[in-house]
Amino acid sequence: MFDLALSICCSSIIFVIFKLYAVYKIDTLYAIITNYVVACSVAILFYSGDINPYQIGQKPWFLGTLLLGFLFILVFNLIAKTSQSIGVSVASVATKMSLVIPVVFGVLMYNEELGMLKILGIILALAAVYFASIKEKQITIKKSALILPILVFLGSGIIDTSIKYVQEV
Repeated sequence: MFDLALSICCSSIIFVIFKLYAVYKIDTLYAIITNYVVACSVAILFYSGDINPYQIGQKPWFLGTLLLGFLFILVFNLIAKTSQSIGVSVASVATKMSLVIPVVFGVLMYNEELGMLKILGIILALAAVYFASIKEKQITIKKSALILPILVFLGSGIIDTSIKYVQEV
C-alpha cells in the first residue's frame, strides 16, 4: 500500500514541479535533459551486470528505445507547457486519461474484446479531458493553448502504446 501511495504521489507531483519551473524561470528542456543524464548515471552506477557500449546499438530494442526517449522528452515538454499555461489539473487529467489509446490499440491490433464497460470508459475518459480543460474562473487562455491537452493526451497514449509494442518486439 505504501508503494502505491508513493507512486501516486510521485506521478502527481511532477505536474506541480513543471508549474514551478515557470515561477522560478527554469528552462524545462534543460531540466528534463539533466534528469535524463542523472537517471542514466544512477542506473549505470547501480546496474550489476556487464555493459558493453559497442553492443548496445546492435540490440533489437535500441531503435525503439531511442524513439521512446525522444517521445518522453517531447511529451514532458508538452506536459510542462500545459501545466504552466492552462493548469496542473488539465495536464494531469489529459495524461491519466490517455490510457484510452492503448486500450483502443489493443482492441485493433491484438483483437482484444471490446465490451460495453470499455466503450463507456473510453467515452468517459474523452469527456473528462474535455471538461477538465474548461475553466470555471474567468482567466485568459490563448486559444492556441487549448491544443496542448489534446497533444498531451495523444502523446502520453502513444508512449504507453509504444512501450507495450517495444516490449513485445
